[in-house]
Amino acid sequence: QSLIPFGFLHCTAGLVLFAPVFGIDIEGFSDFVSVSCSCFPPLDAIATILLMHDYREAAFTCILCRRTKMNSKISSNSVVIPANKH
Repeated sequence: QSLIPFGFLHCTAGLVLFAPVFGIDIEGFSDFVSVSCSCFPPLDAIATILLMHDYREAAFTCILCRRTKMNSKISSNSVVIPANKH
């Protein structure tokens, strides 16, 4: 999980910041830095979902439209009490 921020944020931004110090032209690379920094939030969220067991189960249940164990325990005799609105 730490490789994603390191690769997409720190390495790319570090190259843009320190390459001019060494006289390296990175004009074409600067567009890639913008794209990689904007791709970081969704990729980090996907990594978190896949690495954490509860999130992974919920995501696969939602994607595959399966019934969860909790939904199968609710009977037709269940009563739902609405919350009070003040």
